[in-house]
Amino acid sequence: MSTVSKAQESITNRAGLGASDIDGFSTKEKLVRAASTLFSECGFDGVRVGEIEALAGVQRGLLKYHFGDMESIWKAAADDLFGKLVDFRNARNETEIDLSPEEQLSFRIRSFVRYSARCPELNRMMVQEGIRDSWRMVYIVDNFMRPLVQNLQALVAENLSLSDEEFLHWYYMYVGGGALMFSVAPESKHLFGVDVQDPKIVSRHARMAAQFLLNGAKRQEQA
Repeated sequence: MSTVSKAQESITNRAGLGASDIDGFSTKEKLVRAASTLFSECGFDGVRVGEIEALAGVQRGLLKYHFGDMESIWKAAADDLFGKLVDFRNARNETEIDLSPEEQLSFRIRSFVRYSARCPELNRMMVQEGIRDSWRMVYIVDNFMRPLVQNLQALVAENLSLSDEEFLHWYYMYVGGGALMFSVAPESKHLFGVDVQDPKIVSRHARMAAQFLLNGAKRQEQA
């Protein structure tokens, strides 16, 4: 199966979309969704304009018409993935209001796991871009990651006595523990014979991630 064929299967099956659902998107939406999938799986340098247009199911030349160049479509894909994360969090903010600080942090961890299951492309893109220093990494950090991480660190500080140096480790345990399993879903399928998108597995993973990140850090404080 070609890269585009595999990506087409991913872009439809992951969210339970059928052909009629994809057809309902505007041309720009189709291009952005296709670009998000391909960039997350193949990296910026591994994707060609024609592959994005083929996956999106649009005529040749429409990517240039709508976005101009690959840099612009990559930025649109990154904006879309992080924008969906922010929207997902904002939609759940009202639930956090009446929770204690510890419950808020637990809820935030579980929410991150659920979003990672719903949109594994975000973490895949971060892995692709995080292994090299580039304008794309700077764009992601300056526009999205820094404010998100600062907000998270403030919430962690209300619950755990971690230094800035220790928060570094806690953060990458949070990201890796919360998102990796969904980013490597085919590995989980062959290694453990499971579909990590199964709602029961997602819920269990969310619960266990919160327990480990909260209780483990507290035990470290007491050691």
